[in-house]
Amino acid sequence: IGTAYDIVLVGAGKNSGFLFYSISLPLGQRGNFQLKVHSVTGATADNIKLPKATALRNIIVDGSMQWSFNAGAAITSSPAIGADGTIYFGTDDNYLYALYPDGTFRWRYKTGAAVKATPAIGNDGTIYFGSIDRQIYAINPNGSLKWVIPTKSNFYSSPAIGNDGIIYVAGTYQDRDLLCNGKIEVQFGVLYAVNPTGSIRWTVDRLSGRIDSSPAITRDGIIYLGTDGDINFDRVNPCDEESFYLPSTIYPDYYPVNGHLYAIDSANNGSILWDFGALGDIDSSPAVSDDGTIYVGSDARQIAYGESKNKFFTFSPSTEGFLYAINPNGSLKWFADLYGDVDSSPAIDADETIYVGSDKNDVFAVYPADGSLKWVYPTTGDVNSSPAIGDDGTVYVGSDDGSFYALNPDGTEKWTYDARSTIISSPTIIDSGTIYVGTSGGNLIAIGSESTLMESAWPKFRRDLKNQARQP
Repeated sequence: IGTAYDIVLVGAGKNSGFLFYSISLPLGQRGNFQLKVHSVTGATADNIKLPKATALRNIIVDGSMQWSFNAGAAITSSPAIGADGTIYFGTDDNYLYALYPDGTFRWRYKTGAAVKATPAIGNDGTIYFGSIDRQIYAINPNGSLKWVIPTKSNFYSSPAIGNDGIIYVAGTYQDRDLLCNGKIEVQFGVLYAVNPTGSIRWTVDRLSGRIDSSPAITRDGIIYLGTDGDINFDRVNPCDEESFYLPSTIYPDYYPVNGHLYAIDSANNGSILWDFGALGDIDSSPAVSDDGTIYVGSDARQIAYGESKNKFFTFSPSTEGFLYAINPNGSLKWFADLYGDVDSSPAIDADETIYVGSDKNDVFAVYPADGSLKWVYPTTGDVNSSPAIGDDGTVYVGSDDGSFYALNPDGTEKWTYDARSTIISSPTIIDSGTIYVGTSGGNLIAIGSESTLMESAWPKFRRDLKNQARQP
């Protein structure tokens, strides 16, 4: 920044050979800085050989942009990081990209439609993802196609990978189904279990409603997956107009189910163990704590029972949305109103505090015991990005207001980075402290930080750097 400082050795001792100093940068200064030493008063007598203009190190300032790669189309996909540091992400102009760790282009693979889903990386380096073109892809680390599976589903949901390498991918059937001899039309979702060789192991179809949520896997192989629900299907008997609409788990006497969280047994060909009935659509992806509690968000209520349980009326509240804590048996532990749709996916720190955003424009920290608020930080846009937690407790998250936020563990602002574009993508943090996140303006940004990813039950969207979404 063009400032010179005098460094004087006083009483260092003959032949001591050590020089320690620090220089503080001006408050708010950002960028990459190189510190050079031209001369040190007092060094000559001790014969310390100090070359002129020695470059000692690069100083990466917390919150500064290290580099930015423009992919030319919106990035709502979140980055996955390979063992060699390669960064993988999808774009709305149909590509899966691979970048070197310095932000330079490595390769890209073109699909037939937008890649909104976040990729996951297998232990052998294979990259798995689904596309809106109704196909599931496996791509080799060199960018060549390993295999592809054509389906009838659009994929917004991101894969999860089991201990045995099985890939679990959820999609929404593009065509709606006709049931009851054509009397009703319903929207189904489906979960595919795919062998690493590219064959389908089993499927769970007829999941109620559209799927934007992504699956999570427990250490016991139980898969949790959210859906939006379909009111035409969510009846005791969909073909009987007098049958009751299925009740929500929380207020079964007042509200029908409006979204689902399914527990699916991977060891038993995808049998459904339980179905939690949420008050709103579940687009959030579940996070699993060390004690097995499942945390997931939902939108606001949209339907309520009418004069009887075979009738309902619709309404559109704009000031509510929910975070649920669900026991491993599918019963409700607690739920909290976060004052706007909760499409952000929860992250859990080492103390089990839960962090999540909502359409209230806020980032919330929630106590695990009862769902009470620990703190709230206001942004000026919807928070659909999912938080990542640093090892020092810093919470990193993007907002629709075009800013990327770093928040201290007490909820105060540490710094912000102006991305000048909506951030729906969720961040990841590599071991060097660099944070990667995408923007709707088409930039994949690398931002400097003093953190690494926290070691906790679920510190980020899809849990780990490879995005395998599996409980350790």
